[in-house]
Amino acid sequence: MYHDKHKDVAILEVQRELAAPVLDMAISAGDMYYVHGQSTQAQADATSISHGMVAATELDALSHIRGDNISGKGDSGGGCFSVATGKLMALVVGGDPTTKKAILVPIAVISSILTDLAAQRRRREQPPGCAA
Repeated sequence: MYHDKHKDVAILEVQRELAAPVLDMAISAGDMYYVHGQSTQAQADATSISHGMVAATELDALSHIRGDNISGKGDSGGGCFSVATGKLMALVVGGDPTTKKAILVPIAVISSILTDLAAQRRRREQPPGCAA
């Protein structure tokens, strides 16, 4: 449905209703989080949970922020949840081997992409000659 190889984000459309996670749109430096992923550092076929802290909230050129520690291989695409609230706050898209920091996409960025996609879909589905 959507992909951006530079942001390392893909959004898939599913054919059935899925329960939506509770979202945390407000992220601050120092917020503690845990990542629920599929790290190859964990046992085979097991999920992994790692912890970290938001190190920087200013978006870089690719709409990414940084965590204070590097995520494990296989954690990409995993949810980054607030320790304080349990809400989904970001998605892991990788780790920077130079700085040893996790690379995260804030859920506010994902939400913005979804809003844009919904608007595009409404425009496509609108009958010709109808005002928006």
